[in-house]
Parts: sequence; C-alpha cells; structure tokens
Amino acid sequence: MLRMKEKGMLRKEMRRLKSTRCVFRPVSVEGFTGTAGLTWIDRVEQPWFVTTAGKRLCIAREGYTWLQLAPEAGEWWLTVMYDRDKQPVQYYFDITLKNFMGPEGEMRFLDLFLDVVINAEDGSWDELDREELDLALEQGAIDRATHALALERVRRLERTIDGQEAAWRALCRRVRETFREEQKTDGDVGEIL
Repeated sequence: MLRMKEKGMLRKEMRRLKSTRCVFRPVSVEGFTGTAGLTWIDRVEQPWFVTTAGKRLCIAREGYTWLQLAPEAGEWWLTVMYDRDKQPVQYYFDITLKNFMGPEGEMRFLDLFLDVVINAEDGSWDELDREELDLALEQGAIDRATHALALERVRRLERTIDGQEAAWRALCRRVRETFREEQKTDGDVGEIL
C-alpha cells in the first residue's frame, strides 16, 4: 500500500548513496527564499542512471554534487544533480504537501507523489508518477482534496518552468554561490563552483 513519504536534505532514504556530506542553511537570493543544501557524493553503490523523456542520464556517482532547494512556500522541493565538471544533469522537482524543519534541525518534506524533471541538456521537461498519485487516492493514502492539491501544484510549477531552463540554471547558480564559504573553510570539501 502506498503512503505519503517524509524525506529530508540528508537523503538517508536513498540507500544507493553510501557516503555523502551535506551542508544546509537558510538562503535568500533574488528568486528564492527558503533552505538550500549542497550534498557531495563521495561513494555510491554503483553509478545511478535514470531514463527521462527517452534520455538515459547518470544522476549520481563519486564526485557528483546535488543542490537542494526547499522554498518557504512549500509547494515543491528541487534537487539539481551536477556531474563531476559541475554541470547540471537534471532538475528534479518533488511536488510537496509541505516543507518543514524536522526536530533535529534538518529540512524535510512530505512528498505528494508527483514529480517534474527538466533535462539540463535541452530544457525538455516531463511530469512523472501521475499513476502513483492516482493509486494513492484509490488506496486511501490521500483524500480527494490532497489529490486535487497535488495536481494544482504541479500545474502551477509547470507554468513556471516551461521554456525557462536558463532562468532555473541562473537561480541555482546564485544559490550555489552562497556555499562558497565551505570552499574556503573546509579543506576536505573541495572546490564547489
């Protein structure tokens, strides 16, 4: 039976990621206010490949970084996967019921099943897991109002991303630049930008 999942910036639920380091903090830059996190992937079970919109992409392997954005509004959660050359591979939006601070100080979210992914190479995007959202309603994991809320939020997000990959890239660059201090103060973190 499906159920709504709680996930966090440390991504402990992702068992493929064997060793990571993560820094997160409140961020306010033009176009974004919320919490941002940067995760360095040191070791994976094996390189992680996904196929989206007919394209096979590697989203995690040693030397990759993930930037996560959790806006105060709490309608979505963005994870941007960067390759070893610090180039974005994809932008992955989880549609969320809410983003919130967990009891241990880690930013967390309640996942509403639906996802939207943008291919960083060509800006194409795709909506994922609609059947999972519908099944959650059918199984009673969510009610009709929550189902409708998820659909409303994904439509609102789709209107803001359609043809706007360059704007998202610029926003993520601005947020990522706020982590420059880790580059200067933590010798084992390595070059960030």
